[in-house]
Amino acid sequence: MKVNIREKKLLLYTIIAACALLTYYYIVEPVIESQQRIAAELAASISTASQNQLRVSRKPRLERRLKQMEQEFNQLEAGLLPGSKAPLAAAELQKIIKAIVRQYPGVNIVSEKVLEPVKAGAYQRIAVQVTLNCLLSKLKDIIYKIENHKTMLNISQVNIKLANRRRPKDVKATIIVEGAIRLGENHV
Repeated sequence: MKVNIREKKLLLYTIIAACALLTYYYIVEPVIESQQRIAAELAASISTASQNQLRVSRKPRLERRLKQMEQEFNQLEAGLLPGSKAPLAAAELQKIIKAIVRQYPGVNIVSEKVLEPVKAGAYQRIAVQVTLNCLLSKLKDIIYKIENHKTMLNISQVNIKLANRRRPKDVKATIIVEGAIRLGENHV
């Protein structure tokens, strides 16, 4: 069988087209996909690197903020009641209250009662109930002094009874004063 020139050209073009298609599918397309995958990985790496660089650049500012917060925490901790156990702290709280009340002549402490301590996270609230006989103006001053004491104290409850409703100067007031201590490792 004799192959003419036209058939030879057709066969040649078919072989060239087949080689071009095979080259594209097996060489060019995998190379393009590989480059696209590498470009995507590179973009992700650049994004991660820029995020890490941003975190690293924030580190000094965050360290300064941490030191500032630690100082504030230590100042607040300094305002806790002295004493490592509830009875000692309650005694100190009673001393503080008596020292404040002694500043006002004519104010009498009728009764004092230490209430049960209440656990509040890593702290324990210590409360003392005090009943006072005094003038209303002195009670106001005593409450102010307690609330603004260097030790963090809180008045959680105030009950006032008037001795004379027509002249509400003399009062019998029952107040609950609270402070806190930090629980140590040996407290459960």
